[in-house]
Amino acid sequence: MTRTYTGTAIRAISQDRQIMSLMGVDTRRIYLITSALAARSPGSPACLLVLQYDVHPFVGLSFGPITFLICVLGGLGNFIGGLHRGFRLRRDHLVGRSVLRP
Repeated sequence: MTRTYTGTAIRAISQDRQIMSLMGVDTRRIYLITSALAARSPGSPACLLVLQYDVHPFVGLSFGPITFLICVLGGLGNFIGGLHRGFRLRRDHLVGRSVLRP
C-alpha cells in the first residue's frame, strides 16, 4: 500500500476523493481495483470452506462467534495478532478436546 502507485492512490483516495481526480488519478479504476480486492478477500476462503462443510442458509452461525473472538483477542485491525490468536485458539481447542475426551 505504500510502495506502489496503486497502493498510494488507494490511500490518497480514502483521504480526499475530489482532490485525487484533480491530480490525474483515474478514480474509477482505483474503485474497480479496491472492489475486486474486497470481493476476493472473503471469496477465496469461502471456496475452501465449501469443500469441507455443507452449504445452507445458516452456515455463518457456526463461524461468526469464533471469528469475532479471534478478531477481538488478536486486536482489531492487527493482522499478525489475529493470525497468531487464531492458531493459538485452534491449538487450545485441540488440546482441550483431547484432554476432556469422554
